[in-house]
Amino acid sequence: KSFFGSILFAAALWGYTSLNHEYTPFVKVPLTVKLPWNQAVENILPDNISIKVKGGGWQIFYLIFFNTTKHCSVDLSNKGILEDEYIITRTDILKGIQDIVDVEPIDVFPETMKLKIGRLATIKVPVFPNVIITPREGFIASNSVKLIPDSIEITGNETFIRSIKLWKTKKKGIDNLFKTSSFKLYLSDSLKSIVKLSQQTVNVQIEIQQAADITIYDIPVQVKGGMLPKNHKLRPGKIDVIVHGGIDDISSISKDDIISYVTYNEIINDSTGIIIPKIEIKEGLNKYYSNPKFIYHYKIINSHD
Repeated sequence: KSFFGSILFAAALWGYTSLNHEYTPFVKVPLTVKLPWNQAVENILPDNISIKVKGGGWQIFYLIFFNTTKHCSVDLSNKGILEDEYIITRTDILKGIQDIVDVEPIDVFPETMKLKIGRLATIKVPVFPNVIITPREGFIASNSVKLIPDSIEITGNETFIRSIKLWKTKKKGIDNLFKTSSFKLYLSDSLKSIVKLSQQTVNVQIEIQQAADITIYDIPVQVKGGMLPKNHKLRPGKIDVIVHGGIDDISSISKDDIISYVTYNEIINDSTGIIIPKIEIKEGLNKYYSNPKFIYHYKIINSHD
């Protein structure tokens, strides 16, 4: 015990002595850039910038681990920028350093940053729920996922935001669901340095149903893209379709909701005598199987030909 106590005492003494020396490390601080009200940045800016500071060990220790308000705010709102590009200089960055006390900022990295600037605009885009749903065994998530709201407004450089077709939420996994539930989803902030969102969260409602199967019998196999040649036969001419889904979703399915077909080109080019029929079913149901899984294709050849 005395040995380990001596080690700890020596380490503490060394740390105390070291922190009384002067150092010049680089410290990362959050970066923001303010432009005139009608302008916006097109290129993505770093979230943080490195500031080289000079000061005592204790002051630097506090700055790194306890100062949560340190930041760099480059204010160009009164610059009267007329060009579509602007170079942020070392001087701009040093002038923008805020809430760093008892140490001296002496350098920055990078020393300059190029801004591509354009007109400010606002558009509305749909929200995509980036959510992975894992229901409890015996249950299934319906494709009926409801977002409130289902779209948001984004504000930024007009040229840049016109290329954005949707906005994702942050990825979230939701496990062991067995009933319809609502959750809050946070919107992605990957472009927060150049795009402003009208809100930060949306609500999602996920419908959970008991899993079930239903069999729809005797669905005729159609031919798409042409008529079945007279000397060709498909057997069987009807198939059964087994649909897997939520019990409420599949309870109302009828023959009218399902189409089974093969294409004319498949028949003409077939050399095996076996064709797998395709199935179309109403939207929202994507797990289904045919019985049988394939049909036989016969070509009748007259003996006198």
